[in-house]
Amino acid sequence: MFAVVTGATGGLGRSIVNECAKRGYDILLSATKQERLEALKEEIEKQYPTIQVFAKECKLNVKESREELFSYISCLDKKPNMLILNAGYILEGSVMGCEQDEIQSCIDVNVTGNMDLVYWFLKNRNVSDQNYLLFVSSMAGFYPMPQMATYASTKAFLSHMAVALRKELKGQKVNVSVVCPGGMATNEAMKRSIKSQGIGGALSAQSTEKIARIGIKNVLKNKAIWVPGFFNQATVFFSKFFPKTTIASAVGNRWVKCEKKRGDYR
Repeated sequence: MFAVVTGATGGLGRSIVNECAKRGYDILLSATKQERLEALKEEIEKQYPTIQVFAKECKLNVKESREELFSYISCLDKKPNMLILNAGYILEGSVMGCEQDEIQSCIDVNVTGNMDLVYWFLKNRNVSDQNYLLFVSSMAGFYPMPQMATYASTKAFLSHMAVALRKELKGQKVNVSVVCPGGMATNEAMKRSIKSQGIGGALSAQSTEKIARIGIKNVLKNKAIWVPGFFNQATVFFSKFFPKTTIASAVGNRWVKCEKKRGDYR
């Protein structure tokens, strides 16, 4: 197996990389800073000396940077047969409280950049081999979310795209799966965010190691969609019984309180 992992140097990304390495996969690491990628590459190579590790910087919101990544992969002596779309742009705050370039970057990374990677991967795959495509979406993608409207909408796009692609690619040796985690304590900002949500945030949060392990297991088994954690699964289930407007109001009120508690409201 040869896996391409985007967002490789982040909290979940590192867990995904480690899970791939444990399984003996060759890996291409991609993220926005080459020096961090090289450090991770060295770390993985020392721990797992039998696998091949490559590193290539890519800014997903920049077309030229994506094309450089594609050219780099094309020059390797092997084709990737697994793509894990972990990179994402988190944007919190009201639409008018955010800068226009922030909103555009969120869309460019989460939608345009990810879909460019998906199209390239599918177009250039070895059709005689089994291939695997894993989307990392979010619980946010299930709801209209005031104060995170752009981010939640882009994650809804990814979830719907994954399920749609499963149907389009059925019988073509491509497993497509999507994982929709809640909060993950990957950095101090995320820890503050989870804490500000109280008991709900604590119950929703899952470890990156678990998400990486089961996410990869699910795409290998061709399972469509996974929401980590019983609390999150129950939340998604019961939300189906309420109108979108009611959910938006409840989520918006809760998020405003959380942001004000953290001093991040805008």
